[in-house]
This record gives sequence, C-alpha cells and structure tokens, in this order.
Amino acid sequence: MKNSLLLVLITCVVVVFYSFKGDPTGDGKSADVLFVGGRVLDPETGLDVVANVAVSDGRIVYVGSDTRAASRTIDASGLIVAPGFIDIHSHAINELGQRLQVADGVTTALELEAGAYPVGQLETLFPAGALINYGASAGHIWIRQSILEGAEQLSVTAQRKVVDGEKATRRGATFSAHASAAELEAMTALLSAQLDEGAFGIGLLLDYITQAMSADELEVIFTVAAKYAAPLFIHIQRGLPGDISGLRDIIALAQKHGATVHVCHINANAMGEVDAFLAMIEQARAQGVQVTTEAYPYNAGSTQIGAAVFGRNWQEIFDISYEDVEWAATGERFNEAMWQEYRAKYPEGQIIHHYGKEPWTRQAILAPGVIIASDAMPVFNLEERVHPRGVGTFARFLARYGFAQGESEDTLALLAKITLLPAQLLEKSAPQFGRKGRIQEGMDADITVIDLKTLRDRATYREPFLTSVGLPYVLVNGVLVIDQRELVDSAKPGVKLNQVVRH
Repeated sequence: MKNSLLLVLITCVVVVFYSFKGDPTGDGKSADVLFVGGRVLDPETGLDVVANVAVSDGRIVYVGSDTRAASRTIDASGLIVAPGFIDIHSHAINELGQRLQVADGVTTALELEAGAYPVGQLETLFPAGALINYGASAGHIWIRQSILEGAEQLSVTAQRKVVDGEKATRRGATFSAHASAAELEAMTALLSAQLDEGAFGIGLLLDYITQAMSADELEVIFTVAAKYAAPLFIHIQRGLPGDISGLRDIIALAQKHGATVHVCHINANAMGEVDAFLAMIEQARAQGVQVTTEAYPYNAGSTQIGAAVFGRNWQEIFDISYEDVEWAATGERFNEAMWQEYRAKYPEGQIIHHYGKEPWTRQAILAPGVIIASDAMPVFNLEERVHPRGVGTFARFLARYGFAQGESEDTLALLAKITLLPAQLLEKSAPQFGRKGRIQEGMDADITVIDLKTLRDRATYREPFLTSVGLPYVLVNGVLVIDQRELVDSAKPGVKLNQVVRH
C-alpha cells in the first residue's frame, strides 16, 4: 500500500514538473518555439480558438492551453497563428523571388504551370540553400525545347543553353512546329523520367504553343499524366472574350483519360465570363472529373511581349489596345510603333496588360473551392520592375477580400484557399502535403503569423518591390525566417519537395 501511494506521489510530481517545464515531444525536450495566446486557425478541423502552439524538430507538437518550456517563447496575443501559405503558381523560383514571397507569408512556392526540366537540377538555383520550400512540375515546354531545338533551360529563371548544335538552326520550333512520331516517343520517355524523378505532375503552357500542338501530342501528355496519377497544370488556350472552348477541350481530355487537371488563373482566361467557366468546372466535378482552378487578386496580367497570343488578334482577345499595355521594367505605355519595335528587339521582356475588371476578379477569387495563387513573375534584380503579384498576392487577398471582417466560418474558408486547398490538391500524388496547410499536432511547422491590425500589401505597378506588412513571424520547417517583421538572412530551412511516384 505504501509503495502504491509512493508511486502515485512520484507520478503526480512528474506530471506537475512537465506541466511547468514542458515536454511537448514526450522525451523530456522542451519546444524549439512556442507561440502563446494566439488565435489559432486550422481550416481542416474548423479550429478557431485562442491557444498555444509548440514546435519541435520541424513539426507542430502541441496545440492547447498548457504552458510549455521553449527555447523561444513568442507572445502571440492579438495575432493569428495560421498554416504557412502555399503558392502553387510561382515563376520566381530563385533566391530573390523567395525573399520577396516569404515577406508575403509564403512558406512553399512551386513552379507548376511552366515547370522545370530537369527537375533534379532545381537545387542549383539555390547554391546557398533555400529560404522556403520549393518544387516544380515537369515542364512540357522545356522538354519540347530540348527535343525540337536541342536547347536546355531549367526554368523561366534559368538561361537557355544549346546542347545539340545540329538542332540549333530550329530556333523557335518549340512554339511553331508539330512534333514528329519519333519526337513524341522521346517526349513520352522524358516526361515519364521527370515524374520518376519527383516532378509534381506536368506543366502545360498550352496557350503559348497553340500553333505547334497536335491532337497526338495532347494524347501523349494526358496518357503519361494518367499513368502516373500526376496532375496537369494547364494554361488553357485562349479565344475571344468569353470563349469557353479551351476549357471544354481540356475537361473532355481529362474525362477521357481519367486525368487530374488544374486550370491556371481562371480570372485571366474567363474575363467577363467567370460564371460560365466556374459552372463548367462545377458540372465536370459533379460528373467525376478531377478538375480544380485558381485565381490571383489583381486586374492586370503579365507575360512576355513575345508570347504567342500577341502574334494573334490580341486586341480583340483582351479587348484592349496599345495604351492599355505597359513595359514592366519602366512603366511606359505603348503605342503601335513602340509595340512593333519592342516585340522585335526584346521578345522575352515582360509586359503588364490591364484587361481585367474588379468585379470579375472578386467573383473568381471568392468562389468556393478556387485556390489563390500568385503567378509571380521572374525577378532577377530590384531595378527592373515586374508585376507586383509576386510580392503582395497573399496579404492583398486577405486584407482586401473579407478575411478580417468575416465570421469565423468565412475566415476559415478564405484561409483555406491559400493553405488547405493547395495542400489537398497535391497530397494525393505527394503525401507529404498531407502534413502541410494545417495547424495540428504532427503537421509540418510551416506557420505564418498574421497581425490583422497592420496587414496589407504595399506593392504597386509603379513600386512592385514594396513587401507586405502585418506578417510578423514566419516559420519554415520549424525555423523562424521572418522574426519580428525582419528577414532572418542566415536561415535556409527550405527544402526541395517531390512527388511520390505511383504507377
């Protein structure tokens, strides 16, 4: 009896000791970081409560009311503790791009629309280590360029390099020439190899290569994607305003092959017909087609002036004229003479075309199930302007579209668009995303802390590199990369993420 009482007494002392000292991992260790008294939001479970969140060894190890010992304790009173933001459409996969995006709360940025080739070389873009997590799809356009032109280009932020001199005379074939049967066979092999190497599906810039694509090539791409259960990230073919045929064609192919498709920037393609585009997607989903979409919270688009669409009737397609387009680097507006000169001299230069309208944008980004993604443009220095969406998308979305004013249910649904929904899109083929986009015990410690009182985007078309404010702390894999609103230059916790191959 005495021994039993002694055991109970010892047990009580241990429990009290660890309640005071903290044992979030169950092995006597204290937490690495502890957020105290923040409003914790988890879109998956519907959690919206004031609580403490403990992080150890890159994972969330505790969510609750207990006080825990930690190497670093942060008073989160009056702040929101949220899952880190996931950007599935970023062309700014380099060191500068990551510095700008992490200030916007982004903890994972993926190049899924244009993709990369070969994905195994993505690490070379971050010789000193990465600030946030990154990854890419298999870039169909880069594989096509390799096969048809003998030139390799890892991504839109990498330099083109000719590796086959015999094919060098075919410059431009990527955008204009049909692939032969032998070239389609080579494409099948390279796409498959990239998926074996961990690419997140296949990126398909269909609107940029409309003239070059054949029905046979589309069959090859969808067949490979379906075999690997790998999603396709597609910039669908654009027609005149309101033309929905590009979306209809992609949905038909997805249905035929049982493939998963994600339609990029629906607001940019649908323009004034957002209702019709979203209704078609909803109808397809009701019929069992795996299709999702995204939007960005800006009324202007951006691309290269040499893009294929500008070789077509672009003024009718976008319902704009020269003066509605600006040279991104300087902000100059075009006239016809300047347009012809710049297209000839600087085909890879970036333009910003103002063809969207706020009601269209608002309708797209607030529609249920639509993911928010930045479509961040490549950025190489802070002297040449680019579209600001790679700097302010996420703060802009939260601050301007009801997040701060909404009821709890609405707040969680809006937050899900930049956390849970992109994670769920990817987790079927990449199970590691089952640990992202959530604030739960056992999840990856990618965390963004939000101060609603100061949250806003500052980047504009004239000053695109003004970083967002109101995001005082950001953790990537449990490491503080934004600490008290300051970038931690020495932190390089970001890792390359891969798809798990299933075929």
